[in-house]
Amino acid sequence: MVHEPSVDSRCPVLLLTGSLGSGKTTLLRHWLREAVLEHCALIINEVGEVEFDASRVGPEIIAAGVMSQQCLCCAGLPDLQETLERLFWDRLHRNVRRFDRVVIEATGVANPGPVVELLSNHPFLQQKYRLEAVISTCASTIALPVWSDELALSQIAHAHCLVLTKQDRCHQDQVNGLRAHLQALAPQALIVTSGLASHPPLAPLLKGQLASHSYCQPVQHSPKVDPVSKWAAKEMRQRTSSTQVRTWFESIEQPLELNFMQQKAVSWISAAKVQGLLRFKGFWLCEGHSASAQPWEVQWTLGDDFAQLEPVVLHNDHDRWGVTFIAKPLRSG
Repeated sequence: MVHEPSVDSRCPVLLLTGSLGSGKTTLLRHWLREAVLEHCALIINEVGEVEFDASRVGPEIIAAGVMSQQCLCCAGLPDLQETLERLFWDRLHRNVRRFDRVVIEATGVANPGPVVELLSNHPFLQQKYRLEAVISTCASTIALPVWSDELALSQIAHAHCLVLTKQDRCHQDQVNGLRAHLQALAPQALIVTSGLASHPPLAPLLKGQLASHSYCQPVQHSPKVDPVSKWAAKEMRQRTSSTQVRTWFESIEQPLELNFMQQKAVSWISAAKVQGLLRFKGFWLCEGHSASAQPWEVQWTLGDDFAQLEPVVLHNDHDRWGVTFIAKPLRSG
């Protein structure tokens, strides 16, 4: 008698993680155009008081936008738990449009370990959801020592798939070297590359390569320990070790010409080393290119030679114009 394999009816969860400015949102925007994510519920976590990434991805279900000054792997973990529980019941009672997958985009300072633990050990969540894959982005422009950081190593170690982004900004020999380094750090992970004009399609990864790939299984944790209470009380500096961050927001209330904004970006980058700046990103209204001021985006990440400034289409009523800065902590004394 032949027994058919049982079908897992739990809702799959795709966790997208990676360092600050490594291209998570850019990759996600491309993947959201694919049929495989046509009916997904999207949860976005950002460190900062103003919502940026959620404004860029489009009108898909945004289950949770900004967790202000909270990261979903520690202080924000209870919010993530509640969001996933609410999503399940809202879908069951048809209070939201039906979705067949949940996508979580974590902030660049998030350790994926507690999220994996939550999905694996929480009594309710492990019955209703299954972790489909952890995909981590790694920027080709980042120096190798950065990947020796405790947080970066955790993002790499938990990944079923590593996406080496921004390959178009580096020589192929450098990309090959970085790829070999990543493979040594995560020997069982699938590694793909991504660039400005070339993004790996998600569907083949989920339906073929990742499904059949022999990636490392997540670490098993004791079900006796509640992952929410275990991680929620941890402060950011304990969680991120040397990568503890501070953030601030610089408001830009009036439209600015492109040349003036370019000069401001240059001045921010010039002061980056002194301030310990890791990343800045934001929106402002650019005047002079059309009859009315249009939304533009500015962003820069440590390792980039220059800031990117380009027009954007925002998918919600964005009303706070300015730039969020993410930096290393100030040294005491």
